[in-house]
Amino acid sequence: MPPSPDAARDIRLLQDDLATLLRHVIAAPARPGEAADDDRAGLQDCARVMTLDPVQIAGSPELLAQLLAALKRLSRLAAPADLWSIRLTQAFLGLPEGATVPAAVERAARRLRRWAAASAVFGLLVFTVTMLLLVHVDRGRRTVEQLKAVRAEYQSALDNLGVAELAASARTSGPDGVGCPAAPGAGAMAGSGPAALQLQLICTRVREAEDKLRLVYRELSLWNTVSQRLSLASPVAWLQPRAPDPPDTVPAGWQSTDLRTSVLINGLTGVVMPTLLGLLGACAYVYREIDEATRCSTLASREALHGTLRILLGGILGGLLGAIWTDNHTFELQGVSLSLAALAFFVGFSVEVVFRMLDVLILAVADRIGRAAR
Repeated sequence: MPPSPDAARDIRLLQDDLATLLRHVIAAPARPGEAADDDRAGLQDCARVMTLDPVQIAGSPELLAQLLAALKRLSRLAAPADLWSIRLTQAFLGLPEGATVPAAVERAARRLRRWAAASAVFGLLVFTVTMLLLVHVDRGRRTVEQLKAVRAEYQSALDNLGVAELAASARTSGPDGVGCPAAPGAGAMAGSGPAALQLQLICTRVREAEDKLRLVYRELSLWNTVSQRLSLASPVAWLQPRAPDPPDTVPAGWQSTDLRTSVLINGLTGVVMPTLLGLLGACAYVYREIDEATRCSTLASREALHGTLRILLGGILGGLLGAIWTDNHTFELQGVSLSLAALAFFVGFSVEVVFRMLDVLILAVADRIGRAAR
């Protein structure tokens, strides 16, 4: 009896599956140890069965057995990819001309493309904000270091000036009680001796150090102003009441002090930066997994949910790490020193390591509590 139309249609679907697997196996590089040589040697037989008439296969048990054997062989060669993941990857990357996939696969690929676009924008935003904050914090630290260096230079110049005054014969009283000429060529230049010349050179150094101090304090004031505006975006700032300035403190002077800079740097690097770096590490892990899945055609519909949860866990663990790690000591790991920022990125990139450590610690604590209770 001739085969029914439904049987021929099912055979055509099986041949389409065979063609999909065959294209993937041919395009994918052979991995040693994953498939036997005789499996790849039978690809010609698979291609021959694929070109037969579906009605002919449906009417011949031998040909049907060859078709099923070819599907089993190609499925073994394509592993860990399968028909669903191969078609989903093709639809996600863009189908070749003339190729079609089931409607369910196309819907899943459309959802994955939307999620990938949204996560890419989010990752780029996190990366941009993180880099800008890192540069901003580094600028504040460098400004504080410059202030320390200029203060040391200014104090050294004042000490040299005090020593030179003992040998100078002509002096004028400066505003701080330091004998220094009011202008170049005055006071100390009244005499022509070496002491007067040395005093003038030292006073020049003092004026230059004072000019540098004014410039550094101005830079600190600008940095503190920008940082104070950035701190308003932190929820921690909403919980802290604005304390009034002390009566003997000038607001402009407090705004340009290095103490204010240190407070703002600690606020940015305490929780904000670890959270952002944890998110950035998680985003890097998710993007690497998506790249690996597309190259191996192992993309799954759950990638969107898995990636979103991974990014959320990276941000949570990074923020908790910054909140718990309140000191500035580095972390030693296999002889490598890791700062809080680097460790937050690593925690976001590999959350499994953190959970394994937590499991070990919790089991150890529970075991001790149980033994103490007995």
